Amino acid sequence: MMASFSPSRWMAASLLLCHRPLGAAGARVASSQLPRVLLSQRRPVGSRMPAPVAVASAEAPPPLMDERLIASDPEVVRKSLSMRRASDAQLAAVERIGELTRERAELVASQNEALSVRKKLSPQIGKMMKEGDREGAESLKQQVAAASKSADEAEVKMELVENERKLLFEALPNLLDSRTPDGGDEDGNVEISRWGCEGELRTDLKWHDELATELGALDLGAAAKLSGARFAVLKGSLARMERALISLFLDMHTAEHGYTEAAVPFLVGRDALEGTGQLPKFEEGEGSFYPRRTFWRIFWRTL
Repeated sequence: MMASFSPSRWMAASLLLCHRPLGAAGARVASSQLPRVLLSQRRPVGSRMPAPVAVASAEAPPPLMDERLIASDPEVVRKSLSMRRASDAQLAAVERIGELTRERAELVASQNEALSVRKKLSPQIGKMMKEGDREGAESLKQQVAAASKSADEAEVKMELVENERKLLFEALPNLLDSRTPDGGDEDGNVEISRWGCEGELRTDLKWHDELATELGALDLGAAAKLSGARFAVLKGSLARMERALISLFLDMHTAEHGYTEAAVPFLVGRDALEGTGQLPKFEEGEGSFYPRRTFWRIFWRTL
């Protein structure tokens, strides 16, 4: 059986051992920054601190991130980007998206006006022809032709504006939750609660990958031959344990927490991966995960 390690899976595993808060710097988990989970002896149940309680907030969730928000309230987007330590190009994209959104609105109004003129004048041409007013009909034909040309030109310009705006918008991350503390690294995080972290962790223990390799349950070399870096082949008891953990989480959340289990396709269209941090970020360039295609395979299973 072959399986892969996902950032969310290792994050879930680390949270089971030690619940720690995440700030702006930890809002995204890069695939190259998988947490290394220490394997320790099982603690007695009585030694554990109380389980963490979710912190409720009366604050409204962040607004929907779309082009209209960027045009109407760019400061909200700039603040979120600044907290993420975004690049100058991303910050400049906010202003440009606003300009393009306003330009598109003007083009829509211009096109609608031209189409309205064409709709109003077109029926009058036949009426004038029947009445013998050929000169008047010819004048209206010229006006209708000019209106049609104006509407077509606006359509072409709108397509160019939409394409540029779409490319800029796709490169922007989602808005941070209003409760996210500002900070450039883990030192900027705010601790909400602590559970299972009492005392110092032992330093004489092996890392999970070292122990699993020695047990013959983890084969990174075989995974590299099959799929490249950042994948793993699990064998025997470790593969069975992963399958059991997946079943445990699914059964617990569906039976106790109101979730509904769903079996979805492993092949998805482009739209499904846009806005998720996958496309267009990993579509092109060196180290691309996703070559151009109609369908993409979901590589990582997440819990």
